[in-house]
Amino acid sequence: MRIIDLGLSRYLEALKVQRRVHREVVEDPSREAIIVTEHYPVYTIGKSGSMSNITNLEAARREGIEIVNIDRGGDVFYHGPGQLVVYPIISLEKHKLDVWSYVRLLEEAMIRTVGEFSIRASRLKGYPGVWVGRKKIGAIGLKIDSGVTLHGLALNVNTNLRHFDYIVACGLHGMGVTSMEAELGHRVDMGRVRSVLLDKLLELLGVEAVEAEG
Repeated sequence: MRIIDLGLSRYLEALKVQRRVHREVVEDPSREAIIVTEHYPVYTIGKSGSMSNITNLEAARREGIEIVNIDRGGDVFYHGPGQLVVYPIISLEKHKLDVWSYVRLLEEAMIRTVGEFSIRASRLKGYPGVWVGRKKIGAIGLKIDSGVTLHGLALNVNTNLRHFDYIVACGLHGMGVTSMEAELGHRVDMGRVRSVLLDKLLELLGVEAVEAEG
């Protein structure tokens, strides 16, 4: 499995990389890859989303948060520095997965990762993602095209949670958002979280990292 680390990236630039890799994997499943990044501040609006769920557009613009409509499932979500974003571009058939078993696999990778840092997280029935109580710490948004995945997961590590105050995250009213930093009371080593999450994800997929790209 190739690991492509984009560092801190603009959302649309990372999306171009996703689409390029997706075309490669559709043509040749041996070209599967996991893209790892953090994004500059951005609100992404999925296919079922609405601008009305950005509740303070003025504040968002004042703080330089981009707004991008995209083709994944789901509603409005925030990405920003301090949030670990992972886009596995894989063939579901090759890994004997359907959409829901793939969602569960991504959730499990995040649950096991935060568990390594003594954070007890779980699934919440009816609400995809990973939760600490009724606060979301990890989100999932996907698209499947030609049997190959796009988009992926976002884990709040040292994320600026204030930026969630300007939206109804995932279109869910009455739910909160948290981060590893908020739960532990101190900043967390992003490099270590990256390493643990990739290890968990590769283990669950039953593959090894065989190549690294910048």
